Amino acid sequence: MSVCVIRESADEVIGPRKNIRQPWLSEDTYNIIQLKATAKCQQDDAERRRLQGIFKARAKADRNNYLSRTADEVEEDLQHNNMR
Repeated sequence: MSVCVIRESADEVIGPRKNIRQPWLSEDTYNIIQLKATAKCQQDDAERRRLQGIFKARAKADRNNYLSRTADEVEEDLQHNNMR
């Protein structure tokens, strides 16, 4: 029995699962997640592994950018005595 068939049946009966998206993931990185899921449903392991490597690199870069922006905002607020 295929994972996709089980997932499709579960979506019909229970409804789709709400994805909790991390705030630091860019739209491109999120699209790679969807492509990876499609490759998994098609049982294309080579493509899924390739996309997994791309996802890891982009997610790491997105997270570093997010944390840098957050740190810059905090430093700017501290300089303006905005302690919220």
